[in-house]
Amino acid sequence: MKCRAAVAWEPKKPLVIEEIEVEKPREGEVLLRVVASGV
Repeated sequence: MKCRAAVAWEPKKPLVIEEIEVEKPREGEVLLRVVASGV
């Protein structure tokens, strides 16, 4: 499954929005949909 993520490739550089591949949850794991988050 694919999702968009803010990725930090280097320290002190801006985050890069990329589409990444995420594995499906395994047994004992859950997948959450985050609508908004603050840092």
